[in-house]
Amino acid sequence: MVDSDRAFLDPVLVLGSGIVGSAVSEHLTASGRRVVAASRRNPGYLTVPWVRCDVSDADNVSSVSSSVGAGTVVFAHGPSDPDGLGGGKAIGPWRVHPLAARLFSRAVPAARMVLISTDNVFSDAAAPVPESARPVPRNLYGRCKRLAELHIEQTVGALIVRVSLVYQHGTAGGAGHGLRETFPQYCQRMLAEGNRLELPWDQWTTPVTAMDLGVVMAELLRQGTSGLVHVGGTRMLSRYRWGVEIAEANGYCAGRVTAVARQASRWASRPAMSCLCTERSDLPEAVYRLIGRSDRCADRSGARTQLQAAAGH
Repeated sequence: MVDSDRAFLDPVLVLGSGIVGSAVSEHLTASGRRVVAASRRNPGYLTVPWVRCDVSDADNVSSVSSSVGAGTVVFAHGPSDPDGLGGGKAIGPWRVHPLAARLFSRAVPAARMVLISTDNVFSDAAAPVPESARPVPRNLYGRCKRLAELHIEQTVGALIVRVSLVYQHGTAGGAGHGLRETFPQYCQRMLAEGNRLELPWDQWTTPVTAMDLGVVMAELLRQGTSGLVHVGGTRMLSRYRWGVEIAEANGYCAGRVTAVARQASRWASRPAMSCLCTERSDLPEAVYRLIGRSDRCADRSGARTQLQAAAGH
């Protein structure tokens, strides 16, 4: 039996049970992997075995690592919303990312480390960002994620997956379980409550559904992919244009969505262009169907022209 076969039989420990963690656990299980989810509190909606784990507690990390016996550790834990914790201005909450990476790489040095990272490791890029671009974090969240990347990339067979904005469709029913509200859910709630939406016309993203990310992660682990992979959706959207689409799709007047400058919005801490694309040619075909590729991404000048036309600027 080759090493990859043995690794497939070993349990996968998924750290985090939020939007990303639960989607990854679900799709890894569907692909035939044995999954154990770990988080500080049992969310109550997982369909896989769960253990309590405080990823910032060395003793707890050691105990969980020993009991699970994981061959792969997937870092999908929070906090992961730079808009919700003072715009990422206080470093305290974000320190858990490099700390968890360091603790687990020491506790289970033989396990394969898989880190789900973020587009916030980049500042205002000129175009969708491929893997070869040099990270220049926009905010403290991005800096701490970059520190976690540096820890993980030193381990054998490591995989780092940087992901653009992750979202879910539908209403935020999961919020009652402690799941944070994603951008479309925020827009739908605000519109349903009769509010106007003020969204930045000058902040771009390549959004990815949590379900698609789960599929991508399962495929990458199935293939044994290592190194760095950028995961962005196949569409580039400004938050304003996205909000207009959400309003129209839900039967609301698009006139209730107003274009504002990013710096005047709640997303001021995020990069103006937080779009990701991959330049790798060795990924599973199922992955390429879901993510943006560097040879298909629009350039910045074309993107800006479309944006300004859509927003009236």
